[in-house]
Amino acid sequence: MRKSGEIGRRSAHNKKTMKRWLLLALVVAAVGVRPESFSRLVEGNPPWCEAAWRSSLWDAECSKAGSIRPLLVTGIGRSGTMYVSKFLREAGVNVSHEEYDKYDLHSPCPRLDGAVSWGHTFSGDPFFVVDDDGKTMTSRRCEHPPWQFQRRRLSGDAVNRHAPSTRFREVVHLVRDPLKNVDSRYNAGDIHSFEKYHKCNVDTSSVPAKNALAMTLHHWVAWNLFVEATSSKRVRIEDFIADPGKLGRSLCANLSAGRLKNGTWYDATPCPSEEHFRNAASRLSTNDHSNHTVKVGGLTWATLYEQDPQTTQMAQLMALRYGYDVGDQELYVDPMKHKESCAFNNDGRWRCQLVSVLLPEEALS
Repeated sequence: MRKSGEIGRRSAHNKKTMKRWLLLALVVAAVGVRPESFSRLVEGNPPWCEAAWRSSLWDAECSKAGSIRPLLVTGIGRSGTMYVSKFLREAGVNVSHEEYDKYDLHSPCPRLDGAVSWGHTFSGDPFFVVDDDGKTMTSRRCEHPPWQFQRRRLSGDAVNRHAPSTRFREVVHLVRDPLKNVDSRYNAGDIHSFEKYHKCNVDTSSVPAKNALAMTLHHWVAWNLFVEATSSKRVRIEDFIADPGKLGRSLCANLSAGRLKNGTWYDATPCPSEEHFRNAASRLSTNDHSNHTVKVGGLTWATLYEQDPQTTQMAQLMALRYGYDVGDQELYVDPMKHKESCAFNNDGRWRCQLVSVLLPEEALS
């Protein structure tokens, strides 16, 4: 006969397990909806689940995860990720940026509430591509070196480097004025800090050879279009700085769902009030006068167009869609006649190009 104490322990364990699975079921029911931007940017290829898998988004129908965090804020380098991460931490939201975690000197891991970093835009999980013979499937993996070990600690598996990566319940797209962002990223130098990771995930065959400015522009366009296609919300850093209370609340709204780490669901971090966020912002300074980047300025659309006309035209379409002004005298593209179209090419790299829009009268002819 089983002892009553053992029965009690088993009963308590079963209730705890049922509670955990019930919570997981509620979470699963709340996800799986593809962003509207995906259907606009991607015409049939890839299917949503392939794009979700390649991103760091957690979609219960498409991807598994070693751990789940509530929030990822991502864009490209010099878009304001450092400021946003400092701001959220000052307000009590436990996110990482790109600093090394004190518990794991191998990598800057997402903390319990998530991460604010361009490096987590694409997942490090393996994906399959079809070889030239049209039959053989080959596994590929794109890992940014500082992030490649993250799955070990966060998945609770310190041995298997193929354990699933950490994924995020919500991905927020952080953008900055394209001329300022490209100028800042380019003048920071050290293009190799993103170029290899960019080329692994993105088709750069159209970029002029050995042209660092053109590569930086291409990075801004392709990276942001992938984030746009797989994210549910967009935030401009300029608006964030102007009204940190409102936008801080909108960023942490998803924290209430809690997070999964090493198979355990943790309680949610309460979302602070707008006033709390404003007070946190008042204690911070921006990077405007720091040595984080070389402040040169003066980059123009004309200069970018000379380097890469088509990518500049796509950047202008994106700038207008993101709410930035492009003067008529500087505009090299007609938003009524052109759009961006993206897909993965045969070797699994994200590729975007400028295409013509079929006008209603042309469709009828």
